[in-house]
Amino acid sequence: MSALIQNPAPLQANYIPASFVDREDTLSALREFFTVTMESGSTDLIIRGPRGVGKTHLVRRQLHELDDSVATCYVPCTRFNTQYKVLSRIHEQLLRESAEEGHHTASLQRKLDKRIGGLPTIIVLDEIDLLLLNDGNDLLYFLSRIDDRESLSLVLISNGQASLEEWVEERTFSSLYPRTLTFEPYSSEEIFKILADRARKALAPRSLHKEALSHISSSTRNVGFALCWLQTAARNANETLSKPGVTDVYQEALDTYAGRLLSDFSQHHQLLYSAIVDLDEGADDGIRTGKIYQRYRKLCRIESIDSLSNRRLSDFLKELEMLDLIQADYYYGGEKGKTREIRLTE
Repeated sequence: MSALIQNPAPLQANYIPASFVDREDTLSALREFFTVTMESGSTDLIIRGPRGVGKTHLVRRQLHELDDSVATCYVPCTRFNTQYKVLSRIHEQLLRESAEEGHHTASLQRKLDKRIGGLPTIIVLDEIDLLLLNDGNDLLYFLSRIDDRESLSLVLISNGQASLEEWVEERTFSSLYPRTLTFEPYSSEEIFKILADRARKALAPRSLHKEALSHISSSTRNVGFALCWLQTAARNANETLSKPGVTDVYQEALDTYAGRLLSDFSQHHQLLYSAIVDLDEGADDGIRTGKIYQRYRKLCRIESIDSLSNRRLSDFLKELEMLDLIQADYYYGGEKGKTREIRLTE
């Protein structure tokens, strides 16, 4: 570890600070929701906003502040992206028992339906967009119609631009009818404050040049990536961290950040993303999916693993898009035919 980093914790992705920069109104709204849940029973909330604006951290902070009179379950849908996986996670966290392999989804539903109740219960589904790509609608409908519904509240965290009403069936949405809390992107000034606070706690005194932080905060609105960039630059620095030390490690920071996001996904997701990175270098326009699939299969041969079908890869591209690692332009006819053109997110 670099001598600059005296306390690595504040630069870690999972670090939850004691206070949050310019999120007082949002935090107040969250506290009000949890208070209503404890006092009046079931109410649902969907939290929307782009990646890197503090949605997960603020929710987890509020969960930690609840007392034992409320049962809570946090589900990251990056790892638990099907109804069966989510139900298994809920069994482990709420019922304190593992869901043995071989159980049918319906049997897990029945067990959960019988056991939820008594205490106010909050289930958080983070990155709900990834779950809704699969059978998330069925899960939400089941949870919204559970027997002791008055004791169960759902918090759905979404990075997508589409509303929940566009994603789920009408009967599901009408059963939930959640309140909405929207997180706005941080400004460059706010990101500077966040980075300065973390740097003050993590780095050696007088080791960081102001222009280094200014460059990061003016280059991204994603706090998660900004912190990863600062951490990467600090690891590579010797005695002080200046602007050149930040600009020189941009690509390394981007690779590290992408690796973290993809750590919960399959090797095929990682190879598909690597194929896009390879093809994006020097490309002036978007990359056709056909070229990406060809490059991916070449990487599979290098790794001596069997490649997946184009249909599976198409689904994986959508997941990479939801992780905000890539951007896609969709064409449904005309000169380009039905295809997607992919480019890395800047």
